[in-house]
Amino acid sequence: MPLDHYRSIAPLYDRVVSPLLQPVRRDIAAYIRFKGYRRVIDVCCGTGDQLRLLDAPGMELCGIDNSLAMLEQAQKSSSETISYHLLDSEQATFAPGTFDCAIVSFSLHEKHPTAALAVYANSRRMVRPGGSLILADFSRPSATPGGILYGRIAIPLVERLAGRDHYAGYRLWMKHGALEGFLDSRQVASDIICQPFGRSVLCCAVAVTAGGLSLSNSLALLSHALNPANPPANG
Repeated sequence: MPLDHYRSIAPLYDRVVSPLLQPVRRDIAAYIRFKGYRRVIDVCCGTGDQLRLLDAPGMELCGIDNSLAMLEQAQKSSSETISYHLLDSEQATFAPGTFDCAIVSFSLHEKHPTAALAVYANSRRMVRPGGSLILADFSRPSATPGGILYGRIAIPLVERLAGRDHYAGYRLWMKHGALEGFLDSRQVASDIICQPFGRSVLCCAVAVTAGGLSLSNSLALLSHALNPANPPANG
């Protein structure tokens, strides 16, 4: 595993960052309960806050992350019914269709487009046909007062404080159209779960079909991420 960039902030994450994300996490949990999903994986799960909201009898919950420090915090705060694994989310980790639902929240924006696509494709592959891949990440800021406050001032400031590499990934993410640019609506069917913080965050559920993510669609999505001026072909 590479250097653990989250070791210094892991002890503070649940006190500082998690409370800000609770509204989104509660909406995700409500959506999963509404759909009746039982086998759920949180990809790049961090300290496991999302999985703890889902912890209930009958649930099979799994979290993966490449930060040992974050996983150690997750295990301290979670019940033994939640399984955590130190794994690279860009690599194939579980058999195709293992889970009813996969969650990828607030992690794609810090990655290079090729790495973000690998995480997306791997997460989608792990979900059975008929299940959902839930994505939550920064979106194009709106022109509303809330959009200006969060999307143009508060969020960029927080991302800058997260470190140079993290901020560089965030800027590239926004330059390429944020979540809307990464996941074009013509590529997938999706349900909007919520759009908090003045619509500066988009949380949506992507329907996973039997065909999965084809190689041609993967290449089209990557091309669009690297050059948003070229729209991806319909798939």
